[in-house]
Amino acid sequence: MDSSSTTALSAGTGFPALIVVFWIGTGFIWIAALGQIIRSCRGQKGPSPCVPPLGRIPVAALLQVLAMGLLGWATMGRFHSGSGITGLDPSWKMVLEHATSLRWGYGTDIVFTYGPLGPFSLADLEIGLGGLRAERFAFSAWIASFLAASWARWATGVSGGAAAFLWLWLLIGPTMALPYAMIALAVWHLHHQEGPVWLKRLWVFGLAPVTLALYALVKFTYFLAVIGVLLVGTLLKPWRTLRPVDALPAVVAGLAFLAGWHLAGQPWTGLSPWISNGLAMSAAYADGMQVLMVPPTVLWLAAIQLLVVLVWLGGFCWGQWRRHQWDAIALAVSLAGLVALVWKHGVGRADDGHVSFFLWTTPILLLLLWRPASGLTQRLHRVGATGVALVSLLALSGLVVTAGVTPWTLLADALHARLAGMMRSPAATVPDSPDGTEVSVTPSQILLPSLKAALGDQPVDVFNSEQSIVFGNALNYRPRPVFQGYAAGTLGLAALNRDWWKRQRKDLNLLLRVESIDGRLPTSEDALCWPEWLTTMEPLQAEGNFLLLGPRSEIVDLQWEQLSTGTSSLSGAIPVPSVPSGSLLRLKLEPHRSLWGKMVKGAFQPEALHLKVRLESGVTKKWRIVPEMVRAGVLIEPLVESGAEVLAFFAGDATLRKRPAEVWLETENGRVQEWAPSLSFQWDQSKEKYPPVERSARFAREAFRGLQFEKGFQLMQEIYPESAHEIFSADLPRQTRMKLGNKPALRVDAPSRMVLGARVGRFEGKFAMLDEAWKHKKPSDGVTFVVAAAGPDGKEHELFRRRLDPARVELDRAWQDFSVEVPSEFSWLVLRTDGGPSQDQDRAVWGPMGWRTAKNQEQ
Repeated sequence: MDSSSTTALSAGTGFPALIVVFWIGTGFIWIAALGQIIRSCRGQKGPSPCVPPLGRIPVAALLQVLAMGLLGWATMGRFHSGSGITGLDPSWKMVLEHATSLRWGYGTDIVFTYGPLGPFSLADLEIGLGGLRAERFAFSAWIASFLAASWARWATGVSGGAAAFLWLWLLIGPTMALPYAMIALAVWHLHHQEGPVWLKRLWVFGLAPVTLALYALVKFTYFLAVIGVLLVGTLLKPWRTLRPVDALPAVVAGLAFLAGWHLAGQPWTGLSPWISNGLAMSAAYADGMQVLMVPPTVLWLAAIQLLVVLVWLGGFCWGQWRRHQWDAIALAVSLAGLVALVWKHGVGRADDGHVSFFLWTTPILLLLLWRPASGLTQRLHRVGATGVALVSLLALSGLVVTAGVTPWTLLADALHARLAGMMRSPAATVPDSPDGTEVSVTPSQILLPSLKAALGDQPVDVFNSEQSIVFGNALNYRPRPVFQGYAAGTLGLAALNRDWWKRQRKDLNLLLRVESIDGRLPTSEDALCWPEWLTTMEPLQAEGNFLLLGPRSEIVDLQWEQLSTGTSSLSGAIPVPSVPSGSLLRLKLEPHRSLWGKMVKGAFQPEALHLKVRLESGVTKKWRIVPEMVRAGVLIEPLVESGAEVLAFFAGDATLRKRPAEVWLETENGRVQEWAPSLSFQWDQSKEKYPPVERSARFAREAFRGLQFEKGFQLMQEIYPESAHEIFSADLPRQTRMKLGNKPALRVDAPSRMVLGARVGRFEGKFAMLDEAWKHKKPSDGVTFVVAAAGPDGKEHELFRRRLDPARVELDRAWQDFSVEVPSEFSWLVLRTDGGPSQDQDRAVWGPMGWRTAKNQEQ
């Protein structure tokens, strides 16, 4: 990938060969489905679903065709995006569409859990770039047709009630569940023995394996599922009866996969990296996505459902083994593997979307065993699938935190949404060519005219997850391979990004927004790139909440030297060594999981770790940390939480510099048994000191103001709107908006520290302590409020100091005033609260505050 091939908002040249393949496959699917219905209704060999004809019209056949069309049309409405988008979001989907359009190499240029056909399949790409519509339409036609035809073929041998149940379940199920349902249906076709020979061969040696190959190219998780079910189908048979033809579906799927890889413009050399990096990224998700977003009751219901389904499948295998029904056993084992994979992929993420697709998929997997079963076993499957479906509905209703929601209202809402989606004709929104993409954006959220003018056509990358910014501003996007920092969750992936950046650093810019998606330390995401960015780049401009970094004129390779090593208990405090200003300090920790912790990680979610840092000011900061990243090494100096602190490092400003005193790890929920009781640590320091960047020193103050909308300062900006552009740093145990006596207030507690930009003039405000500070059974022993002026050297000049002790002094329970005159030689104003020895109930509050000019007018 080079800059000459990366153009903003490019829709590429399209994939006409793939479009033809998709439409040919769609035609064959409908020929197979309609041929089977016609033959069965004419009394040909095979099971017949038809009721006696009404006159000469085969009513059941017409109803089945109508049902197929309705199911397919509804599926098209879910998979096919509408016309263009009306706004942009921080979406990886845009990057994938961009990468596929430009034929970037998956696994090399782009490393993600999706494959080259991913942009064709994503159901919600209406928030993407809006290109590749013809490809997406053709692909969704294949998938919708396969789903409808598979239902029709399965329904020919079951009761009308079971057929209607599966039809309705597929119609209203979540779109995220459809890929696994499609894979399961393809596996069922591979092991289904009934029907005409030509029909069986068409499905077993053509449509089913090719559909599996398509899904293997969509996402790496599906790739693993496809490999597993093909191996099971080939090997889980008696060796004495194994024939070469039994391996033919796997061969067809493999050839179709390779053909699809080639037709999608992927180099053969990229296949191995796509597999290896896909494994690494998939394995990292367990540590990277440790967020529980659903009620515990739903998780317990899902766990019960998993246990019931696995036991059910095991019992079915036992019964079929006694009857030597190897195809039925292979089908059941494949479905059991899919259940486990969907559990790990769905419930392991523990958000409502992923949990819902596990709950919707498991009844389908049980229903597919209806056809191999017979007699009492078939009746038991009917009861079991219905019971699992009811448990799913009960659990799904628990995902909606709304009064009066029941499984039946949930069904009604889902059905209404599907009907509304399918009534929109996909054909009306598909142009002849994917070129000429138009993107509409919200200017206040996306457009950065100053940064766009500064960049021109120069290549640029983005940290962290707001890739939409490059598309909304038509920038020349050249992303590092793992283009979202939080996804580089292993040492290998982080090193891949770092090595790539070293090769590109002489002419590549970076749009930096210091943030984390789930409370991690920002510099732990893409941890190996952060030292490179801070030592080989310099700030050029700031706008909105983005900081533009460009390459330095002279680049000195970063080298580390070891300061010290040691061991500590898991939650033991580790002192931070002091380093001179301009040096980088890196901490490497080696936490190890216990055997129980490894089992928990494999089955569900591991216990998350938090990195805690106590600053010299007394404030303790806490962030989630990914174990692999803390093994790679995270920056402790500079300790960066905001773009202002990045600028402070470049400017050599000591006032905004956080000074860590000690660090330690702790578990999020107290499940220490998942981790070894001790860990090793290593401190590294950069050999070179990086003095302040001259350009940064010149424009730092204005650039600081350009970052006024950073998320960490939003609450303070809302409470103090007149001083919003002056708040540059905040080390607060908590931020809580409140009102005391109808006055806006910010609860910060103690110890705390805020840094504002200083002006020449008088700064006035109010402060107080909350009632519980003296009414609690363990009252506060006092809080000291300090207002000080400071310069870039970090030395504070106190302008005001007052200690409040409301438990002992009644006058200290009211609002207090301060008013200070700020000398012209200082650039910063520091507001600090210091607690007493006990630190009990140190409930400190800053009230209204602001500047007065020489004319005595508050600004």
